[in-house]
Amino acid sequence: MSVPVWKRNEGTLDLFMLANDFAVHVLRVTSNEKIFLPIFKESITSKINELVINIYTNLWKANLTKLSQENYSQRLSFQKKALYDIDDFLAIWNLAIRAFHLRKAKSSYIVEKILTIQEITKKWINSDINRLKDVEQSKP
Repeated sequence: MSVPVWKRNEGTLDLFMLANDFAVHVLRVTSNEKIFLPIFKESITSKINELVINIYTNLWKANLTKLSQENYSQRLSFQKKALYDIDDFLAIWNLAIRAFHLRKAKSSYIVEKILTIQEITKKWINSDINRLKDVEQSKP
């Protein structure tokens, strides 16, 4: 039986699609050397690019790690690394906004997307915790 559209939650597939689209978007935006000046490439732009790639790959690795009692700490570690990278991204993006005089519309869009990824990742962590509790409670 399928789940009605209005009852569906954001799943991990949605998270990966969003994180992938976000990473590609940021990589394309930061490749514009008219805005992201080459003088700041090492100090800001490369860090932004590295963080978006790390966010995506850590979420990917977390998903590849099967949810079980034995693997939970490793999976959680990847999820938390992604969340830490999101925090770092927001801090460096704030620098980029001022250093590159980025337009508010472009900046707001990127911040909104990364905050959505952060929110879905936190929900995913809570879902894992609840799933493990359910498994433990169902054992005789």
